[in-house]
Amino acid sequence: MYGALAYFLAAALRARWAKALVLLSGLVLVLAIGFSRVYLGVHYPSDVLAGYSAGLAWLMICALLVRDRAQRSGTDEDGASTGATSAPALGSSSHTSAPS
Repeated sequence: MYGALAYFLAAALRARWAKALVLLSGLVLVLAIGFSRVYLGVHYPSDVLAGYSAGLAWLMICALLVRDRAQRSGTDEDGASTGATSAPALGSSSHTSAPS
């Protein structure tokens, strides 16, 4: 759940540093929860690794389905149009200046 939340929140952000921060925070949270389960003795390490594997598989399926649906409807993952009038790519300038 936290991995999916981080993934979809990062997909909605424009700034590369913000995406990295959200994804890193989500990863640290998921790893800390898994470590705490083993540390407290309520799960074996193999249980936690199986949970990570199942969670990653589920996240990949959900992300692919959302991406496929967005491509079919003509929008990107955060709802913006992918047509010719879409927002500029990450890192490009979105303003023009008049010649002086």
